[in-house]
Amino acid sequence: MNPNLDRLALPKEGHNPGKNRVRMALVAPLEECVEAARRIVEFVKAN
Repeated sequence: MNPNLDRLALPKEGHNPGKNRVRMALVAPLEECVEAARRIVEFVKAN
């Protein structure tokens, strides 16, 4: 894990709530977002 990524989330009550999490926004048209979500699920299952 890249320690620099810890700076992307603000610490709250002594810990980083974003640690070990990925947050993304799917902002393309709905059909493209559905396809992207399907591909993300496939990737996560494979890795």
